[in-house]
Amino acid sequence: MGENIESSPLHMQDKILLSILILSIPERHTSFLTRLLRQLEMQALGQPVEILVFTDNRQRTIGEKRNQLVALAKGDYFCFVDDDDRVAPDYVIHILRALHSKPDCVVFDAWVTLNGIRGKICKYGKEYQHRNGAAAYYRRPNHIMVHRRDNVKDIQFLALNFGEDDEWATRVVERVKKQVRIPKILYYYDYSRTTSRSGR
Repeated sequence: MGENIESSPLHMQDKILLSILILSIPERHTSFLTRLLRQLEMQALGQPVEILVFTDNRQRTIGEKRNQLVALAKGDYFCFVDDDDRVAPDYVIHILRALHSKPDCVVFDAWVTLNGIRGKICKYGKEYQHRNGAAAYYRRPNHIMVHRRDNVKDIQFLALNFGEDDEWATRVVERVKKQVRIPKILYYYDYSRTTSRSGR
């Protein structure tokens, strides 16, 4: 089926605390994925972190691929990073520090750019309803936030190519009893009509 799942052996510890999960397609490796992996691998080196990349040629739905990566993840916690997005230089270390208190979910802010011309902050949290405010977007903790794997492992993404992340978040939020907030922008969502969603 033209599928490939790669794991970056970055950790020296036996126990993996965080699994970072990425979906991609072959034609995006040089334009987006290489940049993202460079960012993440530098931050994760020597930490209890694994990076799993699922590459295929759109043989399965995005939801199905997300489910497979969650099933393969070895970390106590997992999060997704979209292959055309970026993370802050201190993304990994902030998340690892937040995991010391053993939360169900870690949330942080994202900066959303639409077609390269407009930017606005997106606030994530179990207390928010999905809405687009004048000053910010508000979302439930979806796939790019950090989730305790054994808390949500039985909640599958639907076999969809669009909206699977928001639908999953509406079910997952009921499981989030202890949420830890990192009060800064750690994620950069660069939406482009021509590239976003096409590779995942």
